[in-house]
Amino acid sequence: MRERKPGKEGEIEMDMECLICGKGKLKPATIEEKMYGIGLGSYRGEQCDNPDCRETFLAPEEMKRLEACTKELGLWGLGESVKIGKLGNSLIVRIPTRLAHFLNLEQGRTVSIMPDEKDKMILELR
Repeated sequence: MRERKPGKEGEIEMDMECLICGKGKLKPATIEEKMYGIGLGSYRGEQCDNPDCRETFLAPEEMKRLEACTKELGLWGLGESVKIGKLGNSLIVRIPTRLAHFLNLEQGRTVSIMPDEKDKMILELR
């Protein structure tokens, strides 16, 4: 989902070509937003009609409403960059307190860790 800038007099241009794929046309749509698996509601916007793209765009006022919702639910800013450390012979990843609270993590809990791609890993809570 991306923010869409309004055209003349605040209106969004109809049948505009998709800015991402360049093949589809943007059509008015009601867009259901989610973050971290939590529903954030429905928002007015546009969606590319190309089935291989389906990119969505929200008008600036809808983006503000979505941002306010994520902040109210405490989801805003949960993702952050952390450095890999070392403890003995093992590498460790520090989990920020806000994220640990969100995931209900506590010391001693068992997790599974595995690669997903060359530059991505999955951490599953048990």
